[in-house]
Amino acid sequence: MKKCIILCIAFCVSGIQAQMTVKDGDDNTLMTVNDEGTTGSISLPAGSAPSATTNKLYNVSTHLYWNGSELNTGAASDIDGLSDGATPGTSVYLGGGAGANDDGTDNENVGLGNYVLNTNTSGDTNTAVGNLAMAKNTAGHNLTAFGYEALYNNTTGYNHTAIGYQALYSNTDRWNNTAVGYQSLRANSSGWRNTAVGHKTLLVTDDGIYNTAMGHEALVANTSGSDNTAIGGQAMDTNTTGSNNTAVGYAADVSTGDLVNATAIGYLAVVDASNKVRIGNASVTVIEGQVAFTYPSDVNKKENFLPVSGSTVLERIRDMDIQSWNYIGHDPSTSRHYGPVAQDFYAAFGQDAMGTVGSDTTLCGSDVDGINMIAIQALEKRTAEQFNEIGELRTMVSVLQKENAVLKTMIDDLYQKRMKAH
Repeated sequence: MKKCIILCIAFCVSGIQAQMTVKDGDDNTLMTVNDEGTTGSISLPAGSAPSATTNKLYNVSTHLYWNGSELNTGAASDIDGLSDGATPGTSVYLGGGAGANDDGTDNENVGLGNYVLNTNTSGDTNTAVGNLAMAKNTAGHNLTAFGYEALYNNTTGYNHTAIGYQALYSNTDRWNNTAVGYQSLRANSSGWRNTAVGHKTLLVTDDGIYNTAMGHEALVANTSGSDNTAIGGQAMDTNTTGSNNTAVGYAADVSTGDLVNATAIGYLAVVDASNKVRIGNASVTVIEGQVAFTYPSDVNKKENFLPVSGSTVLERIRDMDIQSWNYIGHDPSTSRHYGPVAQDFYAAFGQDAMGTVGSDTTLCGSDVDGINMIAIQALEKRTAEQFNEIGELRTMVSVLQKENAVLKTMIDDLYQKRMKAH
């Protein structure tokens, strides 16, 4: 059965307006053309989509479609007007799934990106920008995350700043960490008050605290070491569990991963023992300062004093092989030195009655000074003894000279008497 299309034209004389309505045989309005004065408009009643949509304009639930696709009939007037925007309470979210579980109270969160702050309920004063940033946060507060999956696993941790791809990715409930750079502090789950700035800084640190790393891959292998400071590209990248260490300079490092209170300063400087400071690498020929190096020598800071035999020191110095030399790789025309090698010095003076003095690969300037002072004192004592002995011998010589003069006089007198007797 064919439907009859009815064209109705209505005129409004007083307003000089006209309207044309197209209806089907059942009196259903199909389209209305309106006179808007100097312009016109077309109204399409809302309905369902036609079975064939090619080259067709139609209205479904007040949304216009052409050729099967919805037309953008106008911009949203606010965030809530966007399909993926929401403003629960005092928070603002934009992105698919962003802030989906916010409890709608005065949380004052800002989220931009798909699934940012997705599980957040009561966490407040947080800012998350980047897909999946802070996605699992529930009650954490005062958090800032910029970058894909930054602070992704944080739930209740607070006062963190994470900037960069997967920065502070694994953190859950710790606090006061700052991570800036690709995967900086990525594995941290239990550590707090760490600062990481640079690509993969403190990458695998899990529960270290109070670490500071600045530079590409600084402290990259640290797992549980704490209170370390590394400044420079790849600085202290060998450290794993060591604590209280400092490295300043590109690839300034510790020799093993568990040193304590070790310091390396300078390009490629490597410190090889705990409680030791290394300045410069093997190419350094001069360490210069305006004044001489000063070390503490206060009697109130020392203990376990033992006497040292000066004569023994002199004997051992006498037997020591002391030559001129230069370090391997240094220019012998400009970088020659005098002195013993550490092995000989250690063999001669590396042990006293109580323990070990120094090592067989290094020389301690204060120990060398001490040995020299003992030797000088022993020489001065020997000189004084010899001076006294010489004085005594001079007195004896003087007495003998006087006695010899008397004897000579007596002999001369006897000789004269004998000559007269003849």
